[in-house]
Amino acid sequence: FEVRDLWPESAIDTGIVSNKWLIKFSYWFEKKVYHRAKLINVLTPAFKKALLEKGIDEQKMIYIPNGSDFTLSDELLVNFNSEQFKSQLGFQNNFVITYVGAHGVANHLEQIIDTAELLVDTNVVFQFIGDGMNKKKLINDVNERNLKNIIFKDPVSKNEIFKFILASDMGLSVLKKTDTFKAIYSNKTFDYMSCKKPILLCIDGVSRDLIKKADCGIYAEPENPEEIASAIRQYIGDKKRLDHEGENGYKYAKKYFDRNNLANK
Repeated sequence: FEVRDLWPESAIDTGIVSNKWLIKFSYWFEKKVYHRAKLINVLTPAFKKALLEKGIDEQKMIYIPNGSDFTLSDELLVNFNSEQFKSQLGFQNNFVITYVGAHGVANHLEQIIDTAELLVDTNVVFQFIGDGMNKKKLINDVNERNLKNIIFKDPVSKNEIFKFILASDMGLSVLKKTDTFKAIYSNKTFDYMSCKKPILLCIDGVSRDLIKKADCGIYAEPENPEEIASAIRQYIGDKKRLDHEGENGYKYAKKYFDRNNLANK
C-alpha cells in the first residue's frame, strides 16, 4: 500500500468530508488497510512518523518519495528555446510565476488571487495550468476583480507542461493552511526543480524543510497574501538569485530525488 496523502485527515481538515459517520468509517477503513498491508510505502518522512503514532509496525514501512523526471527536462534544457516560447505566450516583458496542478479546495488558489491584487503595480503574471472543481469559481473571481495578471490555461500533457515551466521565472507550490499538509511533499515542486526554476512555496512543514535544505526558493506563510507578495517582490529583476536557486534545486533533486534512481531502489 502506498501512502500518497494522509487520509482521511486531508479531507476532514479541508471540509470536504464532514459527516461524522463517514469520518468514523474512513478511520476504520484506513486502520484496516494499514494492518492488512504486507508492505507500506510512505512518500514523506512525516507520513512515516504519523503512521508510527497510529501504531503501525515500522518493520513493514519503507520510504520512497515521488521525485523529479529528468528524462524530459534534461532534453528540453538543452534543445528548447524558452525565451522564444515565452514571447509566443505574450509574456516577454513579464515576470511569470507558473502553478501546475489541481484547482480544488485543498489548493486554495484564492490566496494567490488576493496576492495578485497586491502586485498589480508590477510586471508579475500568474499562470494557472490545470483543472478542478473550483476553477470556474476562480475564473469568475478574477473577472469580477478585473485582474489582468492571472492567466488560466487548460491541462496539457507532461511533455508540454515542462515547456511552460521552462518559460517561467518561478514555480508555485501552494495548499490550504492546515496542519495535515505540513506532512506532504508537493509533486509539482520536483518538476520545478528539474527545470531549474526557483520555488515560491506556500506550504509549511516538510516541504518548507526541503526548500530550505536545497536553498532553491522561498517560503511564504499560506493564506497570507501580504507575505506572499513581499516574497515575490524580492525576486523581480534579480536574475542572479533566480539562476542560483534554480541551479541549487536542480542539483539537489538530481542527488536525492531522481525518479530513475528511486524506481531502481
